[in-house]
Amino acid sequence: MFRQLQKHMKNKNPKELYDILSEIWCADTCAPRMRERWSKENQTLGQCSITAFLAQDIFGGKVYGILRPGGNYHCYNVVGDCCFDLTSEQFGDEILDYRENPEQFREVHFQKEEKRQRYEYLKKRTGNISRQGIGADETALQSIIKQRLPQRTLCGDSLQKKYEHRLYGDQDVVICTA
Repeated sequence: MFRQLQKHMKNKNPKELYDILSEIWCADTCAPRMRERWSKENQTLGQCSITAFLAQDIFGGKVYGILRPGGNYHCYNVVGDCCFDLTSEQFGDEILDYRENPEQFREVHFQKEEKRQRYEYLKKRTGNISRQGIGADETALQSIIKQRLPQRTLCGDSLQKKYEHRLYGDQDVVICTA
């Protein structure tokens, strides 16, 4: 898996990380409170914080959170001027506001041992990649943000997903739309 990951990540592209994670996300990596609703068709459900912190390991930047009903945060990434959310599709057509949200810290999130273990599982399955091993390329991230990304097939099935960027205030955000 690590060699495959290295090949995919050489372009330092969040879309590529999404492709890799779509082969790994499962009910066991989903937040426990959401597991009974998790499905392959909604595979990003309950994956946001562990995914965002893994993406931070690879691309650097910061993790921010959108306050959700019930007091939990939906986590996403910001690297330089680029904002991306690898798990936004769990919200369907809902429009999320990526402006002026609080920074999230792994030390706080990983106080929950189950969350730290889910993150470690993702990290192990992706070959223990780190920012030092891959490096961050803001130019590559910006090129992804500024274009509409092509339609693609997930996990070899017939589900079609499209990436697009949306403008929130002065911030472009890459999201996955069904």
